[in-house]
Amino acid sequence: MDEQTWYSIKAKYPIDSFVRGKVIKHKPFGIFLDIGEPGVTGLIRIVDFVDVGEMREDMYPPIGATIGGIIYENSDSTNAQINITTKPSAIHDFLMNLRKQDEIDPTYLQDM
Repeated sequence: MDEQTWYSIKAKYPIDSFVRGKVIKHKPFGIFLDIGEPGVTGLIRIVDFVDVGEMREDMYPPIGATIGGIIYENSDSTNAQINITTKPSAIHDFLMNLRKQDEIDPTYLQDM
């Protein structure tokens, strides 16, 4: 993917924003999501599912399931990957930040 396209994707999916995707692949280290952008995948590492306790492969959401999480990192244009967390603490922080905003667009919450 060229740098200009990747820059546009990163602007569309900024750090600390919510994203949904369909589970397309299981790996021992995590799962990959199709987030609806050609050539871009989302990754939820096994350590990014839970705050405490153990996450195992057999606990992964099934292939085809739609799940959401918070973006915490974007790779370079070579990998074109968005790293996502579903940790309850990250979801909580995201929701608290929404709540703190003076004006929340109600359609934004409906899309989640």
